[in-house]
Amino acid sequence: MSSADAQNTLQMAQAANQANQTYNDVSAKIPQGTKDFLSSAKNKVLDNDNLRSFSVFLGTGEESAYQVVCNPTVLCGRLKDNILFFYLNYILVAALVTIIALLALMINPATIIMVLIIGVCWSAALTLTSGEGLVLCNDSLTITRKTATTILTIITAVVMFFMVQKVFVITSSSSAVLACFHGMLRNATEHIEGNKNAGESNYTDVNIIEEGGEYKAPVT
Repeated sequence: MSSADAQNTLQMAQAANQANQTYNDVSAKIPQGTKDFLSSAKNKVLDNDNLRSFSVFLGTGEESAYQVVCNPTVLCGRLKDNILFFYLNYILVAALVTIIALLALMINPATIIMVLIIGVCWSAALTLTSGEGLVLCNDSLTITRKTATTILTIITAVVMFFMVQKVFVITSSSSAVLACFHGMLRNATEHIEGNKNAGESNYTDVNIIEEGGEYKAPVT
């Protein structure tokens, strides 16, 4: 390994350590109560029990899985209930649509050419600024590696933003449209009511146990 490669590796390790230290400092300043609240909210929102099965989500095997409703009151109520009941499924659909769109973007020839150009620029900048930096204008201007990488980082971020901007607009809008159509047409009243009754039953059982009562399982 050459001295330039060793120096590059050392600088990358120092940058990673500095980023890790910054993250630890920021994390240490957040109150523990806030951390516990965020962790509890994350666990509650992303609970796997709220992810409905494929058959429930699509209504496979149900006679009236999809119904067209013209009453605005009923339609809004159904849309609200379905969003609250299937929200994790909608998030999963949005993630799949985003992954497919990003894969399509990556195999686009224009994207491949742009990535190659950015890679060449980074390689040239790291090579030319090795040692004391790149000297220009008869030793009157010196571009250090830190300056070059900072400029390239900004350029790369701007280019990547414009590259993926349309993708996220298309995926978010298409995912929202799919969720709205599914929420307005899917008749999942039976599953929603069953889930509510199960939740109320579990809540009652927990109260009985906490109050010292005896819980007896129903006879089937």
